[in-house]
Amino acid sequence: MDAKLIKKAAYEIENEIIENRRYIHQYPEIGLELLHTAAFVKEKLLEMGYEIEEICKCGILARIGKPGKTLLIRADMDALPMEEINDLEFKSKNKCMAHTCGHDTHVAMLLGTAKLLKKFENELEGTVLLLFQPGEETLEGAKAVVEGGLFKKYKIDAAIATHIEVVDVKTGDLIYKRGELYASSDNFNIEIVGKGCHGAYPNEGIDPINVLVHIYLALQSIISREVSALEPFVLSIGNFHAGTVRNVIPDTARMEGTFRTYSNDLREFVKFRLKGDLRKSFFNDIRKEFIRHYYDYDNINRNFYPGDIDKYAKRIFGEERYYSPELKREAYLYLTFDEKYYQDMKAVIDDVYNTWLKELDSYIN
Repeated sequence: MDAKLIKKAAYEIENEIIENRRYIHQYPEIGLELLHTAAFVKEKLLEMGYEIEEICKCGILARIGKPGKTLLIRADMDALPMEEINDLEFKSKNKCMAHTCGHDTHVAMLLGTAKLLKKFENELEGTVLLLFQPGEETLEGAKAVVEGGLFKKYKIDAAIATHIEVVDVKTGDLIYKRGELYASSDNFNIEIVGKGCHGAYPNEGIDPINVLVHIYLALQSIISREVSALEPFVLSIGNFHAGTVRNVIPDTARMEGTFRTYSNDLREFVKFRLKGDLRKSFFNDIRKEFIRHYYDYDNINRNFYPGDIDKYAKRIFGEERYYSPELKREAYLYLTFDEKYYQDMKAVIDDVYNTWLKELDSYIN
């Protein structure tokens, strides 16, 4: 298949891809309830001449090609439960829902891929499955697809999923990594049931906020004191809620968080700390506590990356626009030890330091 012809055909539908992305962006949906998005994807695929099936609720699967090896290409479709604040003409029209993780772009990209595959269908040497998956953000979608029978119906030889990136990657670049690129994901909720009372008499109650704040701080110590600084790991709390008025200590307090790592051993250790040691440390005086750990996914690394992808990607993107992020980091480290760079940075730091000393001296005197 001629790379130049593929690129030319892709540029010919560029405006259509952008139009599809902006339409999807205006109507974000979350979780597995993607009725509008799924209907839009179905409509577009049917217009192209695809036969489609619903592999799970709002999960769309299309097939093209002939018998042979089977490649799966997947795009996630769900948005995030947050408000979009900007003045774009195509900003979200759905309250508290927004495509701020780029899944609208992923859907538009896969619809574009579907159109290109139709154009070059006679040149395909096997089968391509196009999967439009719901529920990525909630970690429910992949499970729903598997339970819908994807791997029972099809023998899939390889699968591809991409994600757009806005950090350290230029538009038009394609990055790859052998081994781990994305981490495992574990979500958890912690709810404390204490004893509510008036804020003027805190001694008459059991303050769940106080307990939960101490748990929050203890979680931060896991990151800074119990996990090696050389071990990739992040634990974040994104929701902390208690009470409704300022002068009443509530009955309950709740927080929700997530942690991610490449190490399954570390995953088990953190789960043990959450469900074991923390419970013993903080829950002696309260009426009830709930720690719910759900939708946990291992990081399965088989260090598999077919060389054919290297060959094709370089042909389409060019070697200068297709690279591994760890190679980029190595280039940066080399740069930091360049003598001229060192002297330039030293001059900047000296200037800032001298300015700060002058301002401090002026303030003292």
